[in-house]
Amino acid sequence: AYTAAVSDYIIGCNSSGGAVAITLPDNAPRGTIHVVKDVNGSASTHAITVQRNSSDTIDGQTSHDITTAYGAITVASDGANWYII
Repeated sequence: AYTAAVSDYIIGCNSSGGAVAITLPDNAPRGTIHVVKDVNGSASTHAITVQRNSSDTIDGQTSHDITTAYGAITVASDGANWYII
């Protein structure tokens, strides 16, 4: 598991040892962008879950799973919630 810092931009994940959870920072400033990437192709076997930190959402949901080998998700904050872009 990893909790992203506001200063993180690209977060490379290796889920070959099992499922991985990435928690987005709460109350990130508007315009904060994070890219979460499966760097070794194991997400098709072990999902990478990108999840909220508090009451914020990701496109209205509490989490988003990367389940495709070498898949990625890019999210941007509006200061209160995250949106997949």
